[in-house]
Amino acid sequence: MAAVFNDAHAEAVLWSAIHASPHSEAAYEGYEWLSHLYVRNGQYRQLDEAMEKRWAAFPGRRGENDAMAPLRGLPDQSGAATGATTLHHDGSIFLPASIEGGTARYFFDTGALLSCMSESEAKRLGLTIREAEGSLGTSTGARVGLRTAVARDVTIGGTRFENVSFAIFPDDQEPWSVLPPGQRGILGIPLLLGLRSLRWSPDGTVVLGLKPGALDVRKANLFFDNDHLVTAVRFRNERIMMTLDTGAETTDLYEGFGVRFASVLEKSGRKGSREVRGVGHSESFDSITVPEVRLEVGGLGTALRPAHVLMKSI
Repeated sequence: MAAVFNDAHAEAVLWSAIHASPHSEAAYEGYEWLSHLYVRNGQYRQLDEAMEKRWAAFPGRRGENDAMAPLRGLPDQSGAATGATTLHHDGSIFLPASIEGGTARYFFDTGALLSCMSESEAKRLGLTIREAEGSLGTSTGARVGLRTAVARDVTIGGTRFENVSFAIFPDDQEPWSVLPPGQRGILGIPLLLGLRSLRWSPDGTVVLGLKPGALDVRKANLFFDNDHLVTAVRFRNERIMMTLDTGAETTDLYEGFGVRFASVLEKSGRKGSREVRGVGHSESFDSITVPEVRLEVGGLGTALRPAHVLMKSI
């Protein structure tokens, strides 16, 4: 439960469970939860150490997960908000940042497990680019190769971070190819969690670093499902879980929705295809489009017109 809500006590709880029975399936799952916790908080050296202990305890299962390969050798990010800061936006989700003394405006992306920027941005800011092993998962479910760079000094609002890792992608890929210099970057989950809170308001303000209230798991509607930030939504008085991805250009429903609410698709659905774009990759999926799906999100009603249901789990 603590890991799901990124609670500060989660790490100690998981290590306690592992030490209680180090070669059990529960310990193996504990290491899995630790890996998600360390990745989303940018603690890559701790990730390395935990994974080495995991493979030592379970040598026959070492090949099961090489998804962390690109993160090996990266430093632990440090820094966290200590007070609230108010910034101003122009209706977009771009935030001003200082990176190694250079100015930038990058958009915050709750679907990005790693902050990103284009190759030209890394060079403009004087960052050293290194080759990385393995690949990074995108919002389409595909995996793309990447390089990395580390910024020793990043400031957003009143919060200063050290050793912030970025994935580096070619400039000819979207979204970089449609953005001007200085905006070809993404502020990912490790930075957003370090800011403690982010309140974007339609009045033109963004408040960062507000002290969060006490956690009430009965009312909380935002949590992590492995690497995905998820929110609870209601459809036809039924509770469903949807990924909250501020970097997504559209809202799409997935195969699970189509299975659970098959009658909606059968009544008014139209078969087609839908292109989904992620960093450095796009992919087309079979889909069914219905005229409207009404949802309740955070107590507020909204509607998808039309609503696209991708016939694949991503």
